[in-house]
Amino acid sequence: MCYAFGMMTWIFGLLFGVLAVPLALALPRVWPAFAEADHLRTFAAGAAGGALVTVVVLRKAPFLAVLEHELTHMLVALLHLRLPLSLNAGKDGGEVTYTGDSAFLIRLAPYVLPTFTLVALGLTPIVAEPHQQALRVAAGVTWGYHVATAFAEIRPHQPDLKTGGRVPAFLAVAGLGLLFYVGTALWGAGDFDLVRAWLDESVRAGRRLVTLAVG
Repeated sequence: MCYAFGMMTWIFGLLFGVLAVPLALALPRVWPAFAEADHLRTFAAGAAGGALVTVVVLRKAPFLAVLEHELTHMLVALLHLRLPLSLNAGKDGGEVTYTGDSAFLIRLAPYVLPTFTLVALGLTPIVAEPHQQALRVAAGVTWGYHVATAFAEIRPHQPDLKTGGRVPAFLAVAGLGLLFYVGTALWGAGDFDLVRAWLDESVRAGRRLVTLAVG
């Protein structure tokens, strides 16, 4: 069981680590559109403010980041059809328990998922135009929060990252972090078409890499 668990961890880690390469190579292709996106200034201002406030607030109330971290574990566990059993959060750490075995994506979710940002951006299609500006600011604030807490939490001693091996965990964080953090930044500054254009360019970059490798 432990051997199979370790093998799956390495498979996922390598898969998502490889994913990071074409995603990164595609970024220069969409940068001009991102720089001219309609909501870039609004989203960026919110992100800067969110990161700054997060750094200040977490010095006073560190358990808030721990609580959000554990809630993200729980949310992704639910998506894996695991039933929550308990959740504990305090300034020195937290823990969530659920039915069934642990899973790679459940363990890494808090490090790669800007959960609140995804919720805010998911509301944009149904929110009336007069409130779009406020929603973009909110999305930026939450994005800044998630970036700040991710940098604070991604440490080699983290149990989530040690389980199954640090190397595959950090490879996966690189790939998934690029996917979700860059994706939500593009979406927040522009629209989902900008995300789609980036993913299309990533596919093209991946094909070019494969052609070079086999040629």
